[in-house]
Amino acid sequence: MKIKLILLLLLISLSSCIQFKVSMQLKNGNEIIDKVRPNYQYLVSTKTKEKYHFDDLSKFNVYKKDSVVEYYYPLHIKNYRNADKVYYGLGMKVYDSHKLEIFHARFPYFRLDYTQNYIDEYISPRVETFIRRKGEPYAYSIACIDAMGCDTVLQRVLQFFDDCPKVIEQIVSGSIDYNDIITVADYYNEHCGKN
Repeated sequence: MKIKLILLLLLISLSSCIQFKVSMQLKNGNEIIDKVRPNYQYLVSTKTKEKYHFDDLSKFNVYKKDSVVEYYYPLHIKNYRNADKVYYGLGMKVYDSHKLEIFHARFPYFRLDYTQNYIDEYISPRVETFIRRKGEPYAYSIACIDAMGCDTVLQRVLQFFDDCPKVIEQIVSGSIDYNDIITVADYYNEHCGKN
């Protein structure tokens, strides 16, 4: 079963109950400007109550006082290349080259009372990092947060870049720090992959 999680990186001060103005570019080419409220599966228009599912978006922009604040892109995410579990959400592109894209995102968390009843949800201040090859469907988790998953970061980085022995050699020899994913990506762009 596909688990749907929103990966909104709006602003640290945004909570799930705040409305914001967005410009959404749909996959069919249409553009919609609306005031929305985030949900963990979609955006909801505050005017018409229409739901904009992330599967229908190619990207969207968040505005503050009529100027663009952030740009977001839909992501299909796997922790490992052969993982069955696929997460779905939105990330902010922080690196873009002709071969690779790197995204930052935050996960929503749900507050429950002592009887496990839903209270509300909030956007985590912890940022996760994902990498994707241009033209490929999945982005992959490439870092750890708050010491969670740190023991497998090297394994995930080596697996992602296994098509380029030069990158593997640089990481294993310690010439490139695998935690500095921008440097690794730059090296990959210069020395590896299809042009």
